[in-house]
Amino acid sequence: MSYALRSSDRPRRFVNVAGSSHYGSANANGKFLYEAAGFCLQSFLEDSSAGASSDQVVDEGESMTDAIWLDNYPPEVAKELPEIPHQHLPSMLSEASKKYSGQKAFTQVMPNGMNGTLTYEKVDELSDYFAAYLREELGLSQGDRVAVQMPNCLSYPVVAFGILKAGCVIVNTNPLYTAPEMVHQFRDSGAKALVVIDMFADRLPEVIGKTNIETVVTVKISEYFPKVVDKVIRGVQRFWSRTLP
Repeated sequence: MSYALRSSDRPRRFVNVAGSSHYGSANANGKFLYEAAGFCLQSFLEDSSAGASSDQVVDEGESMTDAIWLDNYPPEVAKELPEIPHQHLPSMLSEASKKYSGQKAFTQVMPNGMNGTLTYEKVDELSDYFAAYLREELGLSQGDRVAVQMPNCLSYPVVAFGILKAGCVIVNTNPLYTAPEMVHQFRDSGAKALVVIDMFADRLPEVIGKTNIETVVTVKISEYFPKVVDKVIRGVQRFWSRTLP
């Protein structure tokens, strides 16, 4: 699902500060503050110079590079942090996928008890596919921003790890944001793509044209659930709770 990008000028904000007659004119206030600041600075410098000459004694045998606090560490605390075993989070996921493979990594439970699960291996596999989609299909480059607007669901770890594997940056966005808040977040971050839960897709026509987002990917709350459970949840959303736009 994608929307054409329309050009629009960035809004400009102006702040107008006017003097109040109750507190005097702006010029008078400015002069008073300037003189007060100068007096405080002069007093501070005088106190500092006096204190340094009489009270402060520097031990020539010590320097700030001497980590004297290490002597107070308990025996079980290492004085040097061990080398980080993983270069980045995708590397950690790949190792976890090999180590735990078929074990459950994420489980999502709906209020009615229906649930779905992804294993470590499946998260690693699906996030590889999404990373390839971002780089090969969308043409995103290292450092490009991808906005993610969804609640806790099975799609999130797939999307998040996929973005990291592609070398892009995650822009987490509150799914309850209003349209103006979404516009500000997306423009401020420079996001080029958006992954959003379809329950809130009705806000997009008002938002996308005011941002740099070129591609929108929608996901459903029951993504990766068993097929029968997925259809039941979608039916409830569409015909009972009417939470789908």
